[in-house]
Amino acid sequence: MEHLMNKCPIEIKRLAKTMNDEDVRQMIRFYFSRNLMNTSKENKMNVDIIFDDDKTFGLSSNDMHHITSIWQHPSEGYITFVLNGNEEIDFDDIDTSTLFKIMTDFDDYYILD
Repeated sequence: MEHLMNKCPIEIKRLAKTMNDEDVRQMIRFYFSRNLMNTSKENKMNVDIIFDDDKTFGLSSNDMHHITSIWQHPSEGYITFVLNGNEEIDFDDIDTSTLFKIMTDFDDYYILD
């Protein structure tokens, strides 16, 4: 399991070509987990990331759902994305390609060097 920890999106993208889906998801989970360490349902991280999944094909970005905040349960570790301010979706309910896009957008806009 240690070989899956502390990977940046570029490393995850490179490794994803040779790893199984479960390991890729775990690397993405670890990535979000370390960036959401001090969040909770009461202390969400505010973001604005387009939620671009299979159901949004053909829609303009204005018509797509947006992830407005993300949080991680402090003791259980599950990760929740909040869409348009109130609809919650669990990390495990999102397909890997969508999670990868969310991670990439998150890294581009919310991670400071």
